[in-house]
Amino acid sequence: MDEDNNPFAGSGVWAGSWEDTSTAFGGMNSVYGYTPPSVPPSLESSSVLAPELAPQESFPSQLRHEEAEHHTEHLSDDDTEDGDSDTVDINTVVSHIGSVKESQYKEHIAIVDYGSIRDHGQTAVAYTIDYANTLVMRRYSDFDSLRKALVRLFPTVVIPPIPEKHSVVKYLVNPLNAKNDLRIIEKRTRMLSVFLQRCLELPQVREHYIWRKFLDPTADWAEVMRTPPISVIPQSNLHAPPLEPTKPSPLHLLLPIPHATSINNFKPREEDKVTDQEFRDYEHIFKMYRAHTQTMEKSIKRQKRHFKGLVKDLGELGAYYNAFSLENTYEMSNGIEKTGQAIDSAFLNSEALAFKILTTLQEPVSDISRTSNVALSVLHFRKLKEVQLFIIDTTIKRRRQRIDALKSAQAQAERLSQVLRRNAEQSPTIADAVRRLDKGEGVQKVSNPWARLFNAGSSATSTDDTSLMNDAEREEEVAKLMTELDKLDDCHKVILKDIELVNKAVKENCGELIAYFQSKWKTLMEDYTESLLIWLRENLNAWEEAKKEVDEMEVPVMPLPR
Repeated sequence: MDEDNNPFAGSGVWAGSWEDTSTAFGGMNSVYGYTPPSVPPSLESSSVLAPELAPQESFPSQLRHEEAEHHTEHLSDDDTEDGDSDTVDINTVVSHIGSVKESQYKEHIAIVDYGSIRDHGQTAVAYTIDYANTLVMRRYSDFDSLRKALVRLFPTVVIPPIPEKHSVVKYLVNPLNAKNDLRIIEKRTRMLSVFLQRCLELPQVREHYIWRKFLDPTADWAEVMRTPPISVIPQSNLHAPPLEPTKPSPLHLLLPIPHATSINNFKPREEDKVTDQEFRDYEHIFKMYRAHTQTMEKSIKRQKRHFKGLVKDLGELGAYYNAFSLENTYEMSNGIEKTGQAIDSAFLNSEALAFKILTTLQEPVSDISRTSNVALSVLHFRKLKEVQLFIIDTTIKRRRQRIDALKSAQAQAERLSQVLRRNAEQSPTIADAVRRLDKGEGVQKVSNPWARLFNAGSSATSTDDTSLMNDAEREEEVAKLMTELDKLDDCHKVILKDIELVNKAVKENCGELIAYFQSKWKTLMEDYTESLLIWLRENLNAWEEAKKEVDEMEVPVMPLPR
């Protein structure tokens, strides 16, 4: 049977030989070892114009790509993405966030079983979801497409992560067999249950049509992904209203898509610096969470390997002691047997602790790490909206400068014409020039190969010298630029409204996510501490009983050989 993203699917290499895990392994009761955490709900709620989308009658061809090449010229190079993340104190930043209420949503959703299904002629793993007394089966690829759809529908919301796909390299390092596949599937089951519960606690998600369809056993999920609302979302969320991406306006479709290199060195407007610093603080916090949890994950993996090795050694040692007690006919057999039993108890307790480390420590820490990455992506989206505003502001300024230059050239040409007319009676040459101007003929333009040498680096002026244009050409360009300015002013209003909505939504979402992290860390440490205490207490009891039996042992005096 093929797991959903098995890179060897169809190659004759199977991911396992079992057909129904609910029968073969007794369902989920033995592996679903902890309650998924909860997350507080969040808020409900290039160039200046993309050249391929801009109306051709409104935007002359020579202006289509100039902003895309030069809009970063005013960006500062002293403001990097990472910043001084290590110098920010989490407690200091959290103190100005204020109190955030935790989620009070009480409904629960979980994966209660998994097994093999036949889908389009292939055998694959399906997970059975239990919600509101309704069971629905979904594959891993369905969870993956659901999350991608939610990210597109809610760009300002931190959508919980799902367990990663397994690459070809991982399959080669960890060969395919039923045991390895079962371990992967059980882990996915637990983490996908956490994903579902956290999504359920987000009001935007649980009230959406896509979420309801995902939990509808009669819905064709592939068809849902091919039809509205998913099919009407623009390819980039930057071309859609941030809170309603399924309703893109014509003006949103004209907004610029910033270059990837522009965001790292972007500096906000003076009036936005306080807000920008607040979001930088959030960014620093999530980067620290990511860095610390990644380091912690490595330590946890080492600890888990240590306990697994200890379990193996204890299992072998306990077997030797038990076998030795059966062969001993003297009074020492009871003490040896009790020692073996204490070792067996340590074996079982350590095995349980190794599993607890996985479910109550490693997986939650990994979830926090990957959620921090998602939060950084949401903050990145907010910053891109600010860069959009910067591009539009810069382009409006350049268009106005160009209009002023054209009007200045026109006024200068009119003054020159008046002077020429006054002197035309005294000079035949001047009289001829006046006749040519009256006929609408411009001065012959001289092609200069060096004309674009410096102009290519700036879009503030056109490559055509305004002094070499006739009145009709200047008037035509001014009219086109005025039409562009009207569009740009409308885009400016749209992006300002978008940024206002994005800032409010992202700020609330980030504050609630930090509150969730703090609560999660507390629960995580309490669970791990309790597991360690149980492990120590059970081992202590077993060894105290063994010691009591060993103390009562009477070592027989063996006669010396003659």
